[in-house]
Amino acid sequence: MPFVIGTDEAGYAPNLGPLVVSATAWSTPRSDFDFYSELSAEVHCSIVDGDPRLVIADSKTAYHAGGSIDRLESAVLALLATYAKSPERISDLLQHVCGPAMAIPTWYEWHCDRLPIAAPRDGIQRHRDMLANGFADKALKLERIAARLVFPVEFNQLVDVHGNKASVLSAITLQLIGELLETSNEDCVIVCDRHGGRARYAPLVQQFLTGDWLQVQEESAARSRYSWSNAGRNFEIQFLVHGESFLPTAVASMTAKYLREIMMAGWNGFWLRHDSELRPTAGYPGDAKRFLHDVRPLLLRLGIDKPAIWRSR
Repeated sequence: MPFVIGTDEAGYAPNLGPLVVSATAWSTPRSDFDFYSELSAEVHCSIVDGDPRLVIADSKTAYHAGGSIDRLESAVLALLATYAKSPERISDLLQHVCGPAMAIPTWYEWHCDRLPIAAPRDGIQRHRDMLANGFADKALKLERIAARLVFPVEFNQLVDVHGNKASVLSAITLQLIGELLETSNEDCVIVCDRHGGRARYAPLVQQFLTGDWLQVQEESAARSRYSWSNAGRNFEIQFLVHGESFLPTAVASMTAKYLREIMMAGWNGFWLRHDSELRPTAGYPGDAKRFLHDVRPLLLRLGIDKPAIWRSR
């Protein structure tokens, strides 16, 4: 069964909080499997009142700043439950998608470590059952949802190594893809949302995914596409503008945003415990500087250095 991977990120622009890179891996019945068409009875990619299907779309469609994370949460937890035990705690979720070795800085503190946070539990179960039936009917399987959380200290170190944050994003994404590729022996198609304005990825793909000859299929304003073969397997990777139109990439987008929102809730929870008058932040430029100024006395009192929480790029 052909293997399909989709990737996306959340938190590329902010100065505070983690960069989150997510990937989803699927076993499909054929190489030209059209996810949205085949699963049209179970999912859709727009917000329609009263539609019982699960929304799987670009995270910018499913979530708006300051709103509820219920759509993100419903999708991520329902999809996760199709192949694994549904996590009951934030810590369980993070361990599942990021691995047990992940360390979270101490300045992330949740008021409640229970899941779900916003979505109704019975709704998640209903969507899980719909998805499981649809996947079985179409011989489709979600193999894994995986993610990397890159906190400021590591992020700044990687910027020093790679020279810019665009290359950091590409390196982390390709490393995560490489880990997922090791879980299958099948041919693989990989679709990534394009990394900023970068159009040429061949050296990075060759460095992180293959030491073999790499064929450049296309490098245009809309798409960069590469292919290679290794050990009898054929691979293709694409970096697309609006890559979230591809369902596995949309799931990665929603997962990354969901994890980022959870982390920022924990971040604000920590600081508000020490000063209830603080105004929370999403960590984006501008407001991040305001927040850093407001917590400066706390940094001194708690012995936290600015580089431990502030991204250099």
